[in-house]
Amino acid sequence: DVARDVVYTATLSGGAYEVRDGVRTRLRANPISRVDLALVATGFGYDVERRRVQGELMSRLLPRVRDLRRIGAAALDLCMVASGAVDAHIEHGLSPWDWAAGALVAAEAG
Repeated sequence: DVARDVVYTATLSGGAYEVRDGVRTRLRANPISRVDLALVATGFGYDVERRRVQGELMSRLLPRVRDLRRIGAAALDLCMVASGAVDAHIEHGLSPWDWAAGALVAAEAG
């Protein structure tokens, strides 16, 4: 996360961490017991048809959650899930390279 000068790291079965100002902190995702209180990160593709589908999905999701956030990159969205800054990430139509690194960080954070 260049804008906040934070580096996220994870290794399989080794946990997830953020490094900020030289301090390494283990990450734990928020436990979710109520979806209606969840803050959800999302993104939108560049293709018009994909955005139309994504918009329809978000219009159905928005009344069921606390709010939506658009951070800008799926991998970073998933790191934000890992850090507890948001509770979930949903995005239709991602490619594996869009989410692979962030998915490991999120999974290792629980």
